[in-house]
Amino acid sequence: MKKIANSFRFPMSKTELLPGVIFIPVHIIVLEFLIPMIMKAAAPQLNHYWSSFAYFAVSCLFILAAMHSYLIKSVSDLIDCRMNALTAIVLGYFGYYVLRYVMSLIFWLVGWNNFPAFSSILSQVRLNNGYMPIVAIFLAPIAEEVLFRGVVFGGLRSKGRLMAYGVSFVVFAFYCVWSSFFSGFSWSLLIDFLYYLPASIALCWCYEKGGSIWASILLHILINILSISLAISV
Repeated sequence: MKKIANSFRFPMSKTELLPGVIFIPVHIIVLEFLIPMIMKAAAPQLNHYWSSFAYFAVSCLFILAAMHSYLIKSVSDLIDCRMNALTAIVLGYFGYYVLRYVMSLIFWLVGWNNFPAFSSILSQVRLNNGYMPIVAIFLAPIAEEVLFRGVVFGGLRSKGRLMAYGVSFVVFAFYCVWSSFFSGFSWSLLIDFLYYLPASIALCWCYEKGGSIWASILLHILINILSISLAISV
């Protein structure tokens, strides 16, 4: 990726970082089980895809309540670093697809072409192309970027860039695929895990170089828009 000026900013206070760290396992595991149980008891007539909407809505509400100062300061950072942010979004967007192409080529060469967790997400979008795009385009990018790039990457970057990139990828990929293990272990799930490496690298880089978490949120939105458009059109 093209080198741009380092404008990384991390305006998250310790009083915001701690709740974020605590909430990550809640978001990944607890809500994954709790929300469907509540939805089934309170509104059994709704299909389980509404649980995804409630899941991300709850997480976004928590983020807005616990980390609103960080989000507001990050808006100011986005304005101050707008050219860096724009450059990071554009380069991150193309960089993501370059990395994804390289990764897909490697998978193809070794005969790995099945990604169950990712395929499940695309199936949900195709079957529910009304409100699922709302989740994928608006709610999910905010929740995932603040938690995995803001809290994890941002919180660790001062301790080492490589560690920040690595831990952020592992936590993000685990979050994306772990529930699929309940359907039975398959080596393809480990490949699914690696499938999220290009996105993690591109989004971390965008946040680091863009100067604001909103830069990576916007990049995440652009990536999801194209993915959803392709999924619906197929």
